[in-house]
Amino acid sequence: MHVSIAILGADLQLAALPATPIQLLHAARVAGFDAALPASLGDELVAEEALRLAQARGRHPVVLCACPRLPADLAGGEGLGALAIATCPPPVALARALRLGQRGAGAVHVTYIGACPGAVDPAIDLRIPPDAFLRGLASRGIDLLAQPTEFTDRLPPDRRRFRADAGGAPTAEQ
Repeated sequence: MHVSIAILGADLQLAALPATPIQLLHAARVAGFDAALPASLGDELVAEEALRLAQARGRHPVVLCACPRLPADLAGGEGLGALAIATCPPPVALARALRLGQRGAGAVHVTYIGACPGAVDPAIDLRIPPDAFLRGLASRGIDLLAQPTEFTDRLPPDRRRFRADAGGAPTAEQ
């Protein structure tokens, strides 16, 4: 059994305005994906890893780097680079977790719809820029604003935050 999953980037959600994130999730399903999830679910995974790495360093300051485009100052071992803890970006963390959850359940195809420069990873099969995806919906006659604004036939993805702020940084409470 082949499962096709779309990970929807925050930049896609902004590009789709005034459509709501729920309308966007519905449109992705209408477009043929078996499931569509916001990339922000990966924020929790990044925050959890960042907290684990920070705790291993003890009570020393750290700088979270979840993007491969980190400044040159952080890339080296001196200055801020010595404080850096590196994780993968949230879309990659989510894609990897989805693949772990699908072991033995058949093939899974993960598509990331967004422009995160770090979303280049073997866990992501296809990357689609937001504007190309929106044009594709329009060319297929899928009207975002005509999609339901709530879920009535399935459980919505849990979008609550427990450990993470946007981008995967742990919350101040953590």
